[in-house]
Parts: sequence; structure tokens; C-alpha cells
Amino acid sequence: MRPRLPSPAGIGLIGLGRHGRRYADHLHDGDIPGARLVAVCRRNLRAGARDAKRYGVALAPSPGALCQREDVDIVVVVVPPGLYPPIVAAAAAARKPTRLEKPLAADVRGARRILSTMRRARLPAMVAHTLRFDPRVLALRRAVRRLGTVRAALGVHRLEARDLAWETDAAHGPGGILHQTGTHMLDLLRFVTGLEVERLSCRLARVANAKLPDLATIRCELEGGALAQVAASKVSAGRSLSLEIVGDRGIARADLIAGRLEVSVGGGAKRPARRLEQTMPAVPTVPLALHSFLRAVRRNEPPPIPLSDAGRSHALVETALASARRGGATLRPIQLGG
Repeated sequence: MRPRLPSPAGIGLIGLGRHGRRYADHLHDGDIPGARLVAVCRRNLRAGARDAKRYGVALAPSPGALCQREDVDIVVVVVPPGLYPPIVAAAAAARKPTRLEKPLAADVRGARRILSTMRRARLPAMVAHTLRFDPRVLALRRAVRRLGTVRAALGVHRLEARDLAWETDAAHGPGGILHQTGTHMLDLLRFVTGLEVERLSCRLARVANAKLPDLATIRCELEGGALAQVAASKVSAGRSLSLEIVGDRGIARADLIAGRLEVSVGGGAKRPARRLEQTMPAVPTVPLALHSFLRAVRRNEPPPIPLSDAGRSHALVETALASARRGGATLRPIQLGG
């Protein structure tokens, strides 16, 4: 039986790094209706004590202790993915709905363990593919529905080399850039086109990262014969994030750094295409995504990103890594179950 949520729901936050602090700040500032931060957990207990005092909440000495707290109704996990399986198990044992940051796991075994744990527990769980909640991505998705049959797609995500310790640790994803960034683009490809990947091939390189790949190119064959390419890296001083979809009736492109959406529909040899260009401001997606999860749990509805859906995106990450290890072989997606 699923637990009923009080209002406001008590949020227990595991992880207070750069991204975890975004969650803490939004919750502390009241940006997520019907939710309040009640407890935090951090490996560095001294730093955790400072954070707990700053936010006026309790400090739990371990993830398991946080999950067991009676005032914690929802567990939000924002730590490197290699740490997920025992945390998910603790949350399931405590009967707490759980929200994980992407990616779903650090490897195939971890993904299967997480999916199996939450399936047996029959608890709401969601992976935070927060770009799905970006209004610019949603506008692109709507535009793609007007393009007819999708024929091609191109996604690019470039970030700076950040030299973070966990990003060089294979325990949190031996695919490096695939687990850190490629997961975003592969999920967006599925979400925006509405098509599943039937086969893919991948090439990886290491440029700035001391131990793991930080440059990736992935070629995908989609349902219906559409072709797509995804590129991701953390090797340069700049950043870009864009997605372009080509359909029978036109082309739609979103630049998520500039916030620009461009759509060209119709046209031909004797008449120009109809063009739409608009600029949309960035909106914080963390509160949107967390609020949508809370609302689904409260209404006893499926989460906006069911774990099985996130599992299909993560299967592409693991398949890309398997392809790269085989010299770029074209492979069908790994089956994770769940």
C-alpha cells in the first residue's frame, strides 16, 4: 500500500554538492508548493552540520537513518550514481517514495538492482531527467508533432571540463561522459521525437579527463527508419546544448543556451517555408520536476517519468558503452527489465 502524503510533505535530501544545494535552496525558499525540507544527509558530517544549521533542518548521520525518519515522506537522492543501490534499498525498506538524479545507475548491474528493488516495493520512484520539464524543450516537442514523419535528428551537449573528483571515478559510471551527459541527450532524443532507438553505435575518446572518456559521438537508428546523432563532451571552455529534428513537413531546432526556438514548416520550390522564431527565457527545472513528482504521489498517479521509462533511456547509455568497447559496433539496446 502506498503511503499517503501530508501537506506539506517532508523532504529528506541525500547529497549537498553543487546540484544537491539547488534542491535545498529551492525547498528552503518555498519554490516547491506542498513540500518542505526537513532533513539532510552528507558524507562529510561536519559540513553537513553546517548545512543543516543553514537550512534549519535535521542532520541524519547516514542515508539509512534519513530514510527511517518519521518526518521524511519523500527521499530525494542527489549523489553520484554508484551510491544509489543501497540508498534505494533503504528507502524501499522504509516505504518512502524516492526521487533519483540522473543517470539511473552507474552500470547495468546497478540499474537492474534498482529497478528490481522498486518494482518489488511497489513504491513511486522517478529519475530526474529535468530537461523534460524545460518549457523550451516542451515547445520543441510540440513543434515536432507538426513536422510529420521524423526523418533525422541531431543533438549536441558540450560542457566545460570541471575537474570534479567523482567525474574521474569509474565507480560512478565507467562511460564517463555517457553517464554524466550523454544520458541527457539520449533521453531527450526519445522524449522529443517520441521514437525508440532500435540500434546504435558509439565512439569515445579521452581528452581532459584523467581516467574516463569525456568525448562521445553516438549514431542511432530510430523506429520508422529515422537516423540520429548525439554528441557530448566536457573538453572545452564553452558550452552548447541544442536539438534539431527534421520531419517530412519541416525542421525544428532548439538552442537551450540561447533559449531560441526555430521552426520552418512547409514551403517548396515555388513558395517559402513558414518560419517561426521565438526566444524563451530559462526557467529552473528542479522545482518543476520535483513538484510534478509530489503531485503524482499525492494523487496516487504514475510518476511523470516512470522508472521503466528512465530505464529505457539508461539502457541506451549502457549500450553505447558496450558499443564503444567493441570498436563502435552497432548494437540493439540492452534489456534492463523493470
